[in-house]
Amino acid sequence: MLTERRAIAERRREHADKRGGGDNRGESVFEQAGANGSAPAGIDQVGDPNPVMIAMFTLEVRELLETLDDQLLRKVAILRLEGYTNKDIAKQLGIALRAVERKLQLIRQRWHQESQS
Repeated sequence: MLTERRAIAERRREHADKRGGGDNRGESVFEQAGANGSAPAGIDQVGDPNPVMIAMFTLEVRELLETLDDQLLRKVAILRLEGYTNKDIAKQLGIALRAVERKLQLIRQRWHQESQS
């Protein structure tokens, strides 16, 4: 009975809205394409970006950064895009870790709103 209840609780937790409602999938979503050997499996199917893709990505990132009116928000976004951890960003900018997390949440909200319009 305890095992059954734990399994049910785990399933509810994994399918909760805050976890994506069960719609989150990892790299395994790409595995079917590589199953017959005709295409590489996983993220390897994507390949190397061509110059046009790089230019488009750069333009989109610049446009998104321009939507951030606060210079500190821009710095946080750039550092995060460069691959720094939240702790590293907090240390570099001399602010609290929680402040970095709040700023990243604000950036995500603004960029989500921007993508909706």
